[in-house]
Amino acid sequence: MNVFSSCFGLFVDTKDYVYCSMPEHHQVTKRDFNDPVMVLIVIAGTGDRGATSIKLNRPHGIFVDMKLDLYVADCGNDRIQKFSPGEISGYTVVSGASKRYKYSLSCPIAIIKDSQQFLFIIDSNHHRVIRAGSNSVRCVIGCDGINIKSTELASPSNLAFDSLGNMFVVDRANSRIQKFYYSKNSCNMSAVFERKKSSKLNENSQIYSRNCDWRNYHYEAFEMNVAENRYYTVYSSASINTYGSIYENKFNPLNPAENLLIQNDNGTSNDQFKFELPLYDDTTYVLVVTTSNPMVIGDVTIHISGLIDTTVKRLTSPIHILFNHSSELTKNSPMYYRDCHIPKCYYETYEIRVNTNGSYIIWSVSEMHTYGYIYQNNFDPLRPSSNKLFEHNGTCNQEQFKFIVDLQINTRYILVVTTFHSYTTGRYSLSISGLNETNVTVVRSNPKIKYCVIGDQCKLHYKSIGLTLDDILYEELRKNSTLSEQIFSVKLTAALTILMFIAGLINSLFSFTTFQNKETQKVGCGLYLLISSITSFLTVVMFVIKYWFVLLTQINDVTSVSIHRGGCKSIEPILKLFLYFDGWLNGCVAVERAFHVFKGVTFDKRKSKVVAQWVIVILPLCISGTLMHEFIYRDVFSYQIARNTTFENGTEVVGTRRYVWCVTGYSPSVQNYNTVILFFHLLGPFVANLFSALFIILGAARQRSKAQSNRSMKMHIREQISEHRQLLISPIVLLLLSIPRLVISLLPGCVNASEKLWLYLGAYFISFVPSILIFVIFVVPSELYMKTFKESITKWRR
Repeated sequence: MNVFSSCFGLFVDTKDYVYCSMPEHHQVTKRDFNDPVMVLIVIAGTGDRGATSIKLNRPHGIFVDMKLDLYVADCGNDRIQKFSPGEISGYTVVSGASKRYKYSLSCPIAIIKDSQQFLFIIDSNHHRVIRAGSNSVRCVIGCDGINIKSTELASPSNLAFDSLGNMFVVDRANSRIQKFYYSKNSCNMSAVFERKKSSKLNENSQIYSRNCDWRNYHYEAFEMNVAENRYYTVYSSASINTYGSIYENKFNPLNPAENLLIQNDNGTSNDQFKFELPLYDDTTYVLVVTTSNPMVIGDVTIHISGLIDTTVKRLTSPIHILFNHSSELTKNSPMYYRDCHIPKCYYETYEIRVNTNGSYIIWSVSEMHTYGYIYQNNFDPLRPSSNKLFEHNGTCNQEQFKFIVDLQINTRYILVVTTFHSYTTGRYSLSISGLNETNVTVVRSNPKIKYCVIGDQCKLHYKSIGLTLDDILYEELRKNSTLSEQIFSVKLTAALTILMFIAGLINSLFSFTTFQNKETQKVGCGLYLLISSITSFLTVVMFVIKYWFVLLTQINDVTSVSIHRGGCKSIEPILKLFLYFDGWLNGCVAVERAFHVFKGVTFDKRKSKVVAQWVIVILPLCISGTLMHEFIYRDVFSYQIARNTTFENGTEVVGTRRYVWCVTGYSPSVQNYNTVILFFHLLGPFVANLFSALFIILGAARQRSKAQSNRSMKMHIREQISEHRQLLISPIVLLLLSIPRLVISLLPGCVNASEKLWLYLGAYFISFVPSILIFVIFVVPSELYMKTFKESITKWRR
């Protein structure tokens, strides 16, 4: 009983004998349980491990047929042994691969024989089920490493059939039992259908690189569909050495490894491919017929056999050339980053529209390694991943991009032709073919450049609003060049800054000479104008500093980022401080004049002087408070782009160039605040000047109308306007000169200043003209101030 307890496989024959395989003892025994003695009889194996006809090596599964022939799954010897009744010597039914037996065994551990005398074997280590007949051995489940749906097994250990012929397999490693349904006539090989399909591989056949190398092969593709899940045979007959591949659902010649189910070179003895595999009715298969050697042509016949007929359809590809065009990538071509990990590449773009829905082939031919992209509707070189449909880097096509795509009518496609390697130039040809001889519209296109973007797609900054001097001059400045090598507009504006500095200096000296006189400082107006003569000069000085800072730092690559950052954060806010302070001082002059008219003889000069002193101290502090966001949100945006450097020996290497730009990063709320502050500081002084002038004119006219009642009020107003017209003209002139700066400050960030350079430069420079007109506006029209000026000049001469 202890020996019997080591039993692995059990089987009861028609005479109620119980058979037992004992792997550890390398034997198969039987007992009659109806016999009271129950003598143990060894019917196979000597008890010693071996591979002879009388020995076994770890036997597992066993089966006894109606003739009492014993079949043993001899796991250790990788064979199926058959022992006739009363014989101790067995012979091998199934073993290693040969012409007769294609499939070798590796530790078979279960066996069963059906009513049609087929042996079904669990080939454990190969994770499959084998069916052995009198003339052949076929794989049934888990064949050739083909893992299709439920045929995938992992270390199966046993199998059995039910009364309907359905197969149950113990899928041990997957911890499950798999059921495979019985298919009528599955073993009746006399009911096999065979379909033949002729194929011609010639010079006009399609070409692909089977191994994604530089070797090309002619090929034809066939779509196969089966009506029932079962085993099929696919093979070729030809005078040439054939090679076959079967794909699930779709075959992509640009990626031959994708969806690949199985491939075969010499499945038969005459250099022809042959497949024996299960196919399923819910899957489309593609058979690719090609050759073992590159670019071989010849006739091939395809044979597809099975118990159920199959549907076979030749897959045709676009062959009508619809478009052919030659072009060249040069150093004048636009550039962009295909990938932020490599330097820039030259590129060209084409807009493609088709008149018929269908499949099209788009490809390039060039000595360069080309790279292609297809976008839908729009291509943005700063966002190359947006709207992208397809890309191909030349893999499996001799380093030339190629697309096999379905295109739709009423859709705009953008084809981007570029290179695999950076800074590569050269000629290329572009071709498009389709199934039908329909028209394809292809035109060269240029992507719209967004000037609101600084940098490139590897490092971006989006400008929100406002055009600064940095933006106006940035595209015009030539890097690492002297001033004499700059364009005319740059040299002219540089000269204008010097002239404006001289004019501002003269204006401030004349104004200061006038208002430093003690007589003019008896009231607040004199103090306001004295400080204005200083702030106007400081405004011009900061403007000149701003211009030359931008000019010198941008044309010089070696300027440190810290210097850029310091100038960016400080110069523009200080410039605005002096500019706004100067405007408000002019407004204070107008308000005090109006207050003087209102008070008349009761006007307190001493008190107005004290108020002016306080205003001069407090006003710049208040203006600075409104500009604090400038210091916080202004910063430099630094990025690098690759460029070529050519040495004397002609070797071209890739270097980098750094770009630094002063930018502001306002949030929407801060941007709204900035706009309000801009209007406040520009319109506030103008409103103060205008209303003060009107108050003075109307007040003077009312007083005279009381003294001269014989004249109408309208006549007095006209006389006052004529007498004090400079009070109205001055604020209007100042406003008109300041409006260009307001407009520039409110322009959208996407403005291309280079297209209208003089317009933007002129507007920017004009906005600083008021700072050099203090003497002309306030001193020249006033008899008192001109008299004081002349006296000061005379005194200075003495």
